[in-house]
Amino acid sequence: MGFFLKIKAIALDIDGTITDERGIINLNALKTIRMLESKNIRVVLTTGNAFPVVMGLRKYLGCSGVVIGENGGIVGEYNNFVILGDPKIGLMARKLILEKLNQIFVESWQNPYRHIDFAFKLKINIPREKGLRILRDALKNIPNVRAMDSGVAYHVGDSRIDKGRGLEIAAEMMDLSLDEFMAIGDSDTDIALFRKAGLSIAVNNASENLKKIASIVTSKPYWMGFVEAIQYLR
Repeated sequence: MGFFLKIKAIALDIDGTITDERGIINLNALKTIRMLESKNIRVVLTTGNAFPVVMGLRKYLGCSGVVIGENGGIVGEYNNFVILGDPKIGLMARKLILEKLNQIFVESWQNPYRHIDFAFKLKINIPREKGLRILRDALKNIPNVRAMDSGVAYHVGDSRIDKGRGLEIAAEMMDLSLDEFMAIGDSDTDIALFRKAGLSIAVNNASENLKKIASIVTSKPYWMGFVEAIQYLR
């Protein structure tokens, strides 16, 4: 129990972690976030969403930590933020996808507001794994590019940037050590985050890759898993 008393902040994924299977944030997850903040445990929303989206969520959910957006590509709050990585890499990947793969993928409405990490969804009915293979094959000649699947969207950008690097910057901004963070997530985009945080908890609907490296896997999925995960702090 002593180890858990060290936790001062939660690096918290959004889609698939505090939502239900439809992508809607559950009110019990909101109550849990408010409870954490009332106990001075700061919540750091850590997501693939664009910075304006996650900043809006931060305000209305009542989180006090900085935010990590674009899968680690942008970290901070309001006008005090840093952009990590090379924007040209993601822009090159976005251009190629729009020109060569526009019959297979459609870009996210958030892309005009992104800097590093660009998101796409399938237009056709094929397995997600096949979609990821198509993306990676098409982008293989762009140096330092990566493509990954969050389970909600495909993300392309600078391979040197991830949620783990974002957490390092967030910890510096908040004057905390990485060991003082608990990370909670559900997808492969959270792997680098889990490797940096002092404690990592995968909700039960998480990818098998994430479950393999998690400190703990909850018995319940989605937002119920998040609520369960917080019990380890008590």
